[in-house]
Amino acid sequence: MTVRLNTIEARIVEMLRQRYPITVEELREELSIRRDTLTLTLKSLASKGVIALEPLPDKTYIRLLAAAVGTGAASDSPGDGIRNKDDDSIAYR
Repeated sequence: MTVRLNTIEARIVEMLRQRYPITVEELREELSIRRDTLTLTLKSLASKGVIALEPLPDKTYIRLLAAAVGTGAASDSPGDGIRNKDDDSIAYR
């Protein structure tokens, strides 16, 4: 299965690969994006099966679902995606 990610989604995936655990608020501060933009983007990533949101009473953690962003084959290296020449999205397998 291939998952197409736009630029913001790809930035979030890379951040989650580098830093775990991370909360929604920490991610927002790290990426310097608006709260509503992040909320919509996280909902999109969750609906694509790329991330899972883990709500706690006082904060929500974001978990990257590894199976959604790589095949695990030896030729796959972290962060490698297939760039689409027609737009700025990245497709992960």
